[in-house]
Amino acid sequence: MQRIGDFLFRQRGLLVALLALYGLLHARPTALGLCHGLSWALLGEGLRLWAIGYSGEPTRGQVLEAPQLVTAGPYAYLRNPLYVGNLLNSLGVLTASFFPWDIPRILGLWLTVVGLYLFLGRHEEKFLGRLFGAEYEEYRRQVPAWWPNRRGYSKPNGRFCARRSLRFERTSLVWWCLIWVVLAVKGWIL
Repeated sequence: MQRIGDFLFRQRGLLVALLALYGLLHARPTALGLCHGLSWALLGEGLRLWAIGYSGEPTRGQVLEAPQLVTAGPYAYLRNPLYVGNLLNSLGVLTASFFPWDIPRILGLWLTVVGLYLFLGRHEEKFLGRLFGAEYEEYRRQVPAWWPNRRGYSKPNGRFCARRSLRFERTSLVWWCLIWVVLAVKGWIL
């Protein structure tokens, strides 16, 4: 399982890009779908920008690494804010592409992405547990993985840096914008 997890972690961007490409090629956006989808995607990308402002470059690599256990910002409320942001982004793109005419396709593709991130989340948790031991276990007990709590973690660690956020998210932001331009153009043409 370790090898499969490492492989999927390295290829996570490619796998999601292939699903996005499939969605874009088959998309038939409507104004309603674009509005709803963009709402989900803005929420997802906002969460990603907030999280990367705390975690920075290590979350962008092809190999699992964690120089420190970041537990502040969005990480104080949920353990996987980047993955939750990605799930919201993908739900947004799928909604914009196929709503309201093909809800089964939206659900099928989105559940595929959910499955990928659930697997990757477990894979990362094992890594963080080995690396940080009791410190991570305490964090894990207080902070849910996928749905935010309202209290926040009792021992936040990390600082937000807007420059770091924009620096490490810039490539994703370019792709994010291109995807939404393509969807808008397809919606206008169709």
